[in-house]
Amino acid sequence: VCLTVLVQWGRILTQHLKSTVKQNQTNQNRSFLSYTGMAFQMIVTILVGTFLGRFIDAKTNSKFPVFTLIGILGGIALSLFRVFQSLKQKK
Repeated sequence: VCLTVLVQWGRILTQHLKSTVKQNQTNQNRSFLSYTGMAFQMIVTILVGTFLGRFIDAKTNSKFPVFTLIGILGGIALSLFRVFQSLKQKK
């Protein structure tokens, strides 16, 4: 009787551990994809700001790339703002 109880407890514990491991892997994958998405968003935002600034500099024929710098800094600021916003929402 004790042996069958131990075997049943072993099966229950094994099933519980397997489900816990699957949940942890799923949470890790979601976290990885979330942070990868944030990094991609940051890159795209900064690139859009950069190319928009270059476009405006080309149209205005300016000697110093003022709008390119504004676009880069604006892209960095906007991307950091969006990252902080999304991290605040995850809490």
